[in-house]
Amino acid sequence: MTTCGPCSSKIGEGQGNRWRGISRSPQTNGLCERFHRTVKEEFFTVAFRQNLYLSVDQLQADLDRYLNFYNREHCHQSYLTKGRTP
Repeated sequence: MTTCGPCSSKIGEGQGNRWRGISRSPQTNGLCERFHRTVKEEFFTVAFRQNLYLSVDQLQADLDRYLNFYNREHCHQSYLTKGRTP
């Protein structure tokens, strides 16, 4: 079972629905696969070019800041959100 990144905290708090999808299957797990690609392209690729992380805690702090931006300020273009933030 996989849990999509930005939604996982809501699921843990009981505010969302857990969806069981086939892992590594973009056809059935497209939203999570797309989220992972976005994080890789917009955060990890840029972060590893600009910073030398000496600890996982430093990387986690930057990732947390990016996810906060992604969930609250980033303009989403999927057909489900219609340009709104989640």
